[in-house]
Amino acid sequence: MAIVENATGEFAGEAVLNEYLADVETANFRIALRGPAWYGRGLGTEATRLIVDHGLNTVGLHRITLEVLARNQRAVRAYEKAGFRRTGEILEHGQAWTQMEITAK
Repeated sequence: MAIVENATGEFAGEAVLNEYLADVETANFRIALRGPAWYGRGLGTEATRLIVDHGLNTVGLHRITLEVLARNQRAVRAYEKAGFRRTGEILEHGQAWTQMEITAK
């Protein structure tokens, strides 16, 4: 899904549900904003909340997962505000990643 700033109509990034696993009703989430000019404006948080709602309540997913660089605490906080909880941490290619998930109620 495209993330568009309402005030200007300008494209700000994308939010995606991917890696769908039908047998366990799970998908992965990723989001990308166009760059630092778009950070700290609430667009990522709002897009995350909207796509989580869509995935869990419209698509009927049971769980949405994600991995985020552990050093990106701004993103971790935004995901936690949207209802994600930390489930683990992995080390990949010398980088620490925080694993998170949200489940249907």
